[in-house]
Amino acid sequence: MTGRLLLVRRGQSSWNAEKRLQGQADPPLSELGRAPALALALAPVLRTLAPDLVVTSDLARVRQSAELLGYPDAPADARWREFDLGDWTARTKAEVRAESNGAYSAWRAGRAGPPGGEG
Repeated sequence: MTGRLLLVRRGQSSWNAEKRLQGQADPPLSELGRAPALALALAPVLRTLAPDLVVTSDLARVRQSAELLGYPDAPADARWREFDLGDWTARTKAEVRAESNGAYSAWRAGRAGPPGGEG
């Protein structure tokens, strides 16, 4: 049996628009993240690919993205959440870069985890 895994990123959150790190915090989708044009562009592709199962994380911004794409009843599973960013949650990328003594760059390179967060 062969299968295909499709990963679809949720729409932009209000914190993405502010360049804030969010991890498992749950800010709402931004206006751009809710834009009908985005859903209209991706929804036909998903219909064509006809997934057997659609699963979302339990975060509201992800569930709302699934709804916008036509999957309002997709089951939620917390195992699909984004990384826990610990002490960096809600901070801007610029703040973290300036104060982390290279830890942010190490995290982006996969060599370290954020303080108080997941490795």
